[in-house]
Amino acid sequence: MNIILILSQLFLIPTYAMTPDEIRAEIHAQISQRHPEPATEFWSSLGPDALPVLKQMYSETNSPAEKAWLLEGLAHFSDPSVGSLLQGAITQSENAVLKKKMLSALVQSQGDAALDFVEPFLDDKDPHIRLAVAKAMKAFMTPSRIEARLGKFQKDEKEEWVKKDFETKDTPVVMKRSGSIFQQKDSVKAEVQAPLDEKDWAGEWKGIYVTANHSSAAVALLTLQNKKWKVVLKLPKMAKLEMNAAEIEVSYFQSTHRHWIQIKNKKEDSVFLAQKEFNRKR
Repeated sequence: MNIILILSQLFLIPTYAMTPDEIRAEIHAQISQRHPEPATEFWSSLGPDALPVLKQMYSETNSPAEKAWLLEGLAHFSDPSVGSLLQGAITQSENAVLKKKMLSALVQSQGDAALDFVEPFLDDKDPHIRLAVAKAMKAFMTPSRIEARLGKFQKDEKEEWVKKDFETKDTPVVMKRSGSIFQQKDSVKAEVQAPLDEKDWAGEWKGIYVTANHSSAAVALLTLQNKKWKVVLKLPKMAKLEMNAAEIEVSYFQSTHRHWIQIKNKKEDSVFLAQKEFNRKR
């Protein structure tokens, strides 16, 4: 498969974009769960059209819990409008817990562009806010730009628990983001992993199912039988659907950090697209 074809496939989800109502429904379905912890792919699978929906939902809700959860989504977009929204919200907020999350989301979203706004919060009276900002800067900003300032933060910080937490080595490897597409930091080498053999495509794949008139989250179970793929698709609130093996085309490709599976049904003009991060148990 040549590189042009791979790149075109990587952007299938934005091409077959969900409507704003469908995006809102998908987000509400996640929020309604008892402990909503969506995988990283959830936000990117919604496509770039999710941003205005997220901003509207964030502005409409008065629930701190919902706002905190929606911040996770806003943080995945580097659009300047996210920065403007969060800066205004931070300035007006009196909720220390939510303010901490907003500051972290702002840095994650805007990277170096947020430096001038968040830097003063390293001297905030609340140690939790100081720590959140320092850790976010360390994770999402260019080291050469923040090294001196974070050095001063460590030297001046009076709370030993804050210093200890900041200096721990368990800060996860993070990604800079451009739009809703992840890009690895320059200081982190991309992991090299061999492509999956065809037999290893088998198993459960969580992704998005798109037809000419609708799109939704879906789960596909792939089984290889007599050199042909059996695909059983499970859609929300619907019985399982077995796809006709004679009508589908199953293909696999690999990006820098993920395995991808695509199932096309030419007769029905539909496509299922899913991804799995490297080293994830299948």
